[in-house]
Amino acid sequence: MYLDPLTDVGSEALGIFFLLALVFVVGLVYFLPTIYAFPRHPGEGMGRVGIVFVLNLFLGWTLVGYLVAFAIATSRRRRTVAAPPAAEPPIEPTGNDFG
Repeated sequence: MYLDPLTDVGSEALGIFFLLALVFVVGLVYFLPTIYAFPRHPGEGMGRVGIVFVLNLFLGWTLVGYLVAFAIATSRRRRTVAAPPAAEPPIEPTGNDFG
């Protein structure tokens, strides 16, 4: 007896499994900039990660949008460096200081 692969229940389930696995892998690759931005920018709330997600969601299908989202995700935060405190002027000894 010949089983048609298009009507075989096992083949159909296997095909659905491979289709779901393919969608999952493509989704991971598509949202790679967003996934990469999460651990790279902790403590920023959803600031930069949110920007990367929105850019990735709406423009990620274009190569330019994907590359811009990845560039933002991999960029470092700008850290503000406080100026060092001003040094106090040295105290000059006078003739009365040493007795």
